[in-house]
Amino acid sequence: MGKNRIIKKFELLPPELLELLQQSYPDGYEDSLITFQTATGELATGVPLETDETYYLIRMPKMAVNDDDDDYENDESGDTDNFENLDSLQIADDADDEDD
Repeated sequence: MGKNRIIKKFELLPPELLELLQQSYPDGYEDSLITFQTATGELATGVPLETDETYYLIRMPKMAVNDDDDDYENDESGDTDNFENLDSLQIADDADDEDD
């Protein structure tokens, strides 16, 4: 018979599985994350973890999207396809006319 397959929430991991997770992914698990669909149809993110008896899928908590300003500061491509209706933009009354 094959190994058991269990989905566990990260927040509810017992200390021994939390330690195994840290040992299995010493440099972080970001590159090992997978997306899966729950029984309710919701998309979730998890990381696989295996013991001698069980395959675990550790369901990770939802994270806020990280919108770093650096992504925009270094983009010098001049691509404005993502901006619509540029003609309708208005300059705010408190905007400076001079570049600092």
